[in-house]
Amino acid sequence: MSYKAAEGVSGAEVFEVRNVIRYRSTFPGEYFESELQNFTQTIAAKGAHAVGPLFYSLNNVPSGEKLDMDVEFFMPVEENYIDIPGAEFSSYIEINNLILTTVNHDFEDETPRAYQRLLDTLSMNNIDVNTPFYHVLYPENGEVVIFLGYAY
Repeated sequence: MSYKAAEGVSGAEVFEVRNVIRYRSTFPGEYFESELQNFTQTIAAKGAHAVGPLFYSLNNVPSGEKLDMDVEFFMPVEENYIDIPGAEFSSYIEINNLILTTVNHDFEDETPRAYQRLLDTLSMNNIDVNTPFYHVLYPENGEVVIFLGYAY
């Protein structure tokens, strides 16, 4: 697809992972780090072996009176199946037609700007949003790739 893009936004055809443990929860934003840590510790305690980047979807945009985050955490693992109470296991996740941008500093301040760049790109091209915002964490280099699927 040929389209106009806001500065720092690029496209990708697909994001796919296999053997994924998924956990969805709603919680106040200040508990994000502890929820994330609980998720990864639970996976490790069950003996699962992470093989890909941890990522999560933000299924709402907390604002005003409603500051709770609706988040789904995803962890690709080596195992073909693992049972974790309260979590789901998916053999395959594929998200097509993406635009993405990277945040590598001041995550709290830069993330809303990244969201806006992605939304501006869709608006410039008269394309509808088709997914929540996804955040792929790369702690080894301090980057977060944020992507958004669009209707094509």
